[in-house]
Amino acid sequence: MQLRTLIKDALTMFNRLNNSLPQHIIYFRDYAMRSANQMIHTVEIPQIIEGCRDCEMKELPKITVIVIDKHITQKIYLVDNEKELKNPPTGTLVDNTIVSKDYDFYLVAQNVNRGTAVPTHYKIVFDNSELPAEILQELVYSQCFAYMNWSGAIRIPAPCQYAQKLSTFVSQHINEEPLKPLQNYLYYL
Repeated sequence: MQLRTLIKDALTMFNRLNNSLPQHIIYFRDYAMRSANQMIHTVEIPQIIEGCRDCEMKELPKITVIVIDKHITQKIYLVDNEKELKNPPTGTLVDNTIVSKDYDFYLVAQNVNRGTAVPTHYKIVFDNSELPAEILQELVYSQCFAYMNWSGAIRIPAPCQYAQKLSTFVSQHINEEPLKPLQNYLYYL
């Protein structure tokens, strides 16, 4: 199924439930290798826009595309008063010095009691919303607390965890497209 169709279906359902269409779409995208960045710009973003146009929206919503990379080798430590290295506290954000010139940041959303906390790298590859960076960073952080199977924060935003869980479930157990009536339920939990 094409992304364009998925966006149109999601917007149609959003409209049915809220009697209005969204003003802003935030599209979380799991890590893509550098070669896939071109595909995001030439295929995925145009399909998101076309999906919005298919809904005959009076005004296209603002769109933000955030690529999430959890497979990184960078580690972030806190140096305490005794000069010992510790895991950084939940909510530690790094958005300068070690990041690229592009719009990206590292976030440690989860609490780590054992081992080393590994941050998640977020890169905003498309954004026409003009939202301040702090608002997007806060939104990403708050979404890490929205996963219903865990009482604290998880490493990635909840919509990404749900998508990952759904794709694993469908590929391992169903091996076909899920039934339409199940689209509005978290049946794979």
